[in-house]
Amino acid sequence: MLLKTAALCAGFLLTSIQAVSVELRPDNIKEITSSGQWLIEHFSPWCPHCQHFAPTWKQLSEDFGQLATTNNFHFGTINCAVQGDLCNKHNVHSIPNIQLWENGEYVETFSESREYAALAEYIKDKANAYSEADSLKEDDEEELTDEEEDVSKPDEEEEEEEEEGEEEEEEEEEGEEEEEEEGEEEPALEEEEEVEEEEPQKEQIDHSDTKSVLPNPQGISVDLDEQRLREVTSKKSDAWLIKFYAPWCGHCQRLAPTWVELAKQLRNEVNIGEVNCEQHPAACSEHGVSGYPTIKMYHHGEPTAYNDDRSLVSLIRFAKEYSGSPVKQVDKTNVVDAIHTSDVSVFYLSEDKQVPEIFEVAAKTYMNTVSFYASQDSTLIGQQFSLPAVVMVKDGKPKMYHSHDFTNTESNQRALLEWIDKEQYPLVAKLSPSNYQSILDGDRTVVMNVVDRPDLTDETKFRNVAIAWDRAQSNKAPIFVQVDKTVWGEYLDSTLNIQVERTPKVIIYNAATYEYFDKDLQRSELSSSNPEGIYLVLENLDKLRGSPAGGLHQRAYKSVRSGVQTVKSHWLISMMLLTLIGGYLYRRSTYYRPKKTYILPSHKD
Repeated sequence: MLLKTAALCAGFLLTSIQAVSVELRPDNIKEITSSGQWLIEHFSPWCPHCQHFAPTWKQLSEDFGQLATTNNFHFGTINCAVQGDLCNKHNVHSIPNIQLWENGEYVETFSESREYAALAEYIKDKANAYSEADSLKEDDEEELTDEEEDVSKPDEEEEEEEEEGEEEEEEEEEGEEEEEEEGEEEPALEEEEEVEEEEPQKEQIDHSDTKSVLPNPQGISVDLDEQRLREVTSKKSDAWLIKFYAPWCGHCQRLAPTWVELAKQLRNEVNIGEVNCEQHPAACSEHGVSGYPTIKMYHHGEPTAYNDDRSLVSLIRFAKEYSGSPVKQVDKTNVVDAIHTSDVSVFYLSEDKQVPEIFEVAAKTYMNTVSFYASQDSTLIGQQFSLPAVVMVKDGKPKMYHSHDFTNTESNQRALLEWIDKEQYPLVAKLSPSNYQSILDGDRTVVMNVVDRPDLTDETKFRNVAIAWDRAQSNKAPIFVQVDKTVWGEYLDSTLNIQVERTPKVIIYNAATYEYFDKDLQRSELSSSNPEGIYLVLENLDKLRGSPAGGLHQRAYKSVRSGVQTVKSHWLISMMLLTLIGGYLYRRSTYYRPKKTYILPSHKD
């Protein structure tokens, strides 16, 4: 049954290839792209971002298809699920990836927003520039040919007569051109004035849209000067986590790469900035900076100093905790970017801008693994929902919560939290500083694919394993996760006692028993190329004995913590049991106490 399911999944993935543009393969790409400009999309059918982008790419290739004949500009696609080696050769590390090629040579990677308008403008600019360059090249060749013909004329007198005639013609043409230029001069000036007027309008539009822009939209740390620092620390500004540093400071230099990664991790969540105190000493003095680096969170003008360790995990936790509500308002202008940023997003859709307390509680509980948004647009996710509604988007698909009652009662809160807890991970998650604790310290089985470099072919195989299991098994729900050995190898070794010598390597971690498995029932190493071995281990986890993960003290701590968590989750039943046990012991000690025999001393006369 599992094999059949896996085969069906593989067949479905291979046939879900985007049409319209030319499909490029290793055997045809060199010949096809040798002439003209080619905008090439690298994609995979299982990628949710690719699925979301597919209609836009189809529309672009249809709307600009005529450029193939007018400007020698073409569209191509490479399916990385099938042509993994070709995508690796093109240095594709994430998908969808859009590259511009010219006459068989790589030019650049498109790194802006994948929205239709931005790509349409990019296509027009590149196609026109390429066409003009070709025209200039042809004109230069024609001029060279004309000059060669002029030089080859033997009769100098004929040349002088022709030159005199040409000079007269040129003077007449110049006179006509001057008249034409005088007539066209005024409209040209009007066009320039229109362009000059349009620029400030664009700036005004950009400023008016700042309220709907998500925090940190580019995932970078913004370099702040005095004026910009004053703006972002004002009471009207959103939350900003700011680093005050000096270039010569050793601690600052060690923090620098962590700060860059922090900005990437908190894209669309928290604004990140930095101030060079060597260049702006007055600004640093004004904000009470006396040592480097100094890190402060500014929320509505109120600063909160950060005094913990400077690890990425701690910084992310602090930023999310002190940046205000984890629920961000979105609309149709930024919802696509919001969905692309997070593997799993949950939206509260309502006519009222007020976010209910129950949704705020859920957001604070799961903000490390899920992004939470609110909107007053019932069609925000692409279809109509009855309001109010909670809708989750993961793996490119929306899933609506079964209830429309968001009164903050105990039963409603428990039901919503249980639903999010079950659905909080995508089909294949990526281990990160935000989610590693909830994944590795939880009670669910974890299937890890440990790699030391991006490999789309291996990732596709691992994803197919997850797809087949997800469709065939409804009662068991392990977490499938990609693990970067260069980042997490030391943690796996020191914390879980899992050594990874060769990659890619599949490891099944049974969090409930603190055991891990790296071999199948035949004692062969687990591999994405042999999904049956993975499935058999998952099906028989309760019957198998694996290698111990972590030290004895860690397993003991996990057992105690699990017991405490059970008591917290079922506190009423626990209290009743404790009362019954206490009553039983009291009654036993009272009514079954051994009776003493009192013997009076004998009296002797």
